[in-house]
Amino acid sequence: MKINESGRSMIEMLGVLAIIGVLSVGGIAGYSKAMAKFRINKTIDQVSHIVANTRILFGAQKTYVDLGTCTASGGTEDGKTLIKSAKLMPDGMSDDTKENNKEVTYFSNAYAGRLHFCASGRLSSADNKSFTLAFTGIPQDACIDLATQDWSAASGSGLVAIEVNGVSGNNAAIDISDMVTFSQLTATGCLSTTNADSKAYVCGSGTKAEPMKIIDATKACSGDFNTIYFKFY
Repeated sequence: MKINESGRSMIEMLGVLAIIGVLSVGGIAGYSKAMAKFRINKTIDQVSHIVANTRILFGAQKTYVDLGTCTASGGTEDGKTLIKSAKLMPDGMSDDTKENNKEVTYFSNAYAGRLHFCASGRLSSADNKSFTLAFTGIPQDACIDLATQDWSAASGSGLVAIEVNGVSGNNAAIDISDMVTFSQLTATGCLSTTNADSKAYVCGSGTKAEPMKIIDATKACSGDFNTIYFKFY
């Protein structure tokens, strides 16, 4: 009498599991790439949104001083209050918290790092003719991609400087002390360059900053926690 065998052999089951594993790995990789692209596009949209709204609000002014001076925590609280009340940035980017029994506002970017948004003045009042956006916590691949974007096309005219350097942590304080100065921006222009601190910057002649060179961005973007500074008129 012939017995009909049913079920699957161990080899067949292992084959099925292997196929499922390959498909799962491919799906995860595809998802990771899609999320990386999404965050880059979101950052570009955030910059464009902030720059457009800020120019409209300060269109009749000769200075951005009311945005507050750039500080280690991202700017003065008065400046942050203005930024929120005037709705200069997309929803969901601000977070109010209490520190030392005081209300403190922080802004976050698409990479869960902090966004610092303030007038650029630090050495002289002349710097307040521009404003700075500093995005912290940017992974290396995204840092290179964002630094080499043609931001003048994405955000309109007025981008005059980009600077890139690594930081020690996701929410590390920005180092505004070596951001390109107003005097550099109004000179004949700056060439893209790197220095011993693995920082790079590129600036224009007061009207347009060219995209950063890939080689310079690659040298400056290190590790998973980088800061990108954008300076706009």
